[in-house]
Amino acid sequence: MERKRPAGRWVYLALFLLFGPFLWGCGAAFPEEGGATPTPGVRFLMPTPGTPLTPPVRAPTVAMVTYTVREGDTLSGIAEEFGISLDALIEANKDRLKDPDRLQVGQELRIPVTPLPTPRPQVTPTP
Repeated sequence: MERKRPAGRWVYLALFLLFGPFLWGCGAAFPEEGGATPTPGVRFLMPTPGTPLTPPVRAPTVAMVTYTVREGDTLSGIAEEFGISLDALIEANKDRLKDPDRLQVGQELRIPVTPLPTPRPQVTPTP
């Protein structure tokens, strides 16, 4: 009696040869080491775990206001009046101040201020 071999190996080989290219993208070449091949014009952003899905907050823009020095003004008093730090006031006027301890009446200073944000319209969800 002759022993029959199972045809399983040949069946798997035939299935592999027939359907293998479909399993790997219809016979497309594998991308080089280092990642997937980019597709022109397609953007896919994958959020990383733990990151919020809200757009990033932009830094506020700084506007400059001109202030004319009056009798009795000091840099620290002007900074306090506008709610900014003394260092920020000196930095904004470094080309105008030869000596920060001596102000002249009528001298113009730049005051860095951040404009108030524009309120966003309230959106009421509809049921």
